[in-house]
Amino acid sequence: ITSGEKPYSYTFCKRTFTVKSTLDYHVNTHYKRPKKFMCHVYGSTFSAKGSLRVHMRLHTG
Repeated sequence: ITSGEKPYSYTFCKRTFTVKSTLDYHVNTHYKRPKKFMCHVYGSTFSAKGSLRVHMRLHTG
């Protein structure tokens, strides 16, 4: 898909993807790694520091 369309989504974290295999990989990240990075606003936890950083943009714009 070259139009920027992201038809595959994961409702748990609201992320969207251009290809299903990337979605499948992402879904596994929610279950296979320990979640040691926590958002102190919502209490959401993440397995990667970068994921928490992206999430924090919700709070900071």
